[in-house]
Amino acid sequence: MADMVMLNHKALIPVGSSWTRAYSPRYYDGVAWKSRTKGATLLRTNVRADRLWLVVATGQAGCTVGAFDNGQLIKKVSLFASTASARAVLPVRTSHKWSGTLKLVVLSVNCPVVIEGVALRAY
Repeated sequence: MADMVMLNHKALIPVGSSWTRAYSPRYYDGVAWKSRTKGATLLRTNVRADRLWLVVATGQAGCTVGAFDNGQLIKKVSLFASTASARAVLPVRTSHKWSGTLKLVVLSVNCPVVIEGVALRAY
């Protein structure tokens, strides 16, 4: 049987200095990573999952995050929602078995991307 796992911001490692910690009681565990920089990257190594979701703040049109598995783009995830919300859970892909390094990359320009964590079903 697969285990559901919720990883907060601490489980995601920022690459470079494009990410800052954002604090709010609305965020999962009260803290999230925030960036407006295209190409800003968060990493999580040793991922083994058959389901993956991003826990993010949604709202602004045009904000997109790319989810990569071992360097291969698996899905572009739009953060747009008609009503802004923290702790939004967005599916990344259900037919892909994640195995290795998860890389989350900001694909939009000057758009506030807030990533609170990742939920996954480990196998």
